[in-house]
Amino acid sequence: MSGTMLRPLFVDRGLSLSDIGLMLGIVSYSARIFSALIAGVLITKLGRIRCLILFGFAASIATLLYIIPANGVSNIPVLYAVTITVNALQGMAYTALLSAMMDKCDRDTAATDYTLQVSVVYIGGIAASILSGKITTSTGYTFMFTISAAVSLLSVFIIIIFNRNVRIFN
Repeated sequence: MSGTMLRPLFVDRGLSLSDIGLMLGIVSYSARIFSALIAGVLITKLGRIRCLILFGFAASIATLLYIIPANGVSNIPVLYAVTITVNALQGMAYTALLSAMMDKCDRDTAATDYTLQVSVVYIGGIAASILSGKITTSTGYTFMFTISAAVSLLSVFIIIIFNRNVRIFN
């Protein structure tokens, strides 16, 4: 939800398309890739589900940083800090999610199983994109980013409920 509405928000804040492209398309995605590599190392040490919970929680809370530009801040260094932080933590959470999805694949049908799971994630993303536009139109950016963070946190709590045997902290 948050990623879909970020570009229109930045346009509304007066950023040029080249500023938005550089910030979101190059710098923030580079941070996402770098953080995914870090997540891979941490997942190996801490475990998939544990990292899914920890990174998911951090990414959910970080989504609330988008409230800063939603409330009128258009200072470029601040926007870079916000987008890099959120993208890095979302990249770590997504890496943990994809890793955990591998555990749910049967060895004999792993490619099909994984493809189906990724397809469900993308279909959910499409639905969230549609919802984000409708929510933003009727309530504004701030409320939409808050809802986005809340839905994300809810998913983390569901993961915790279904994985009660996983120790989050040692």
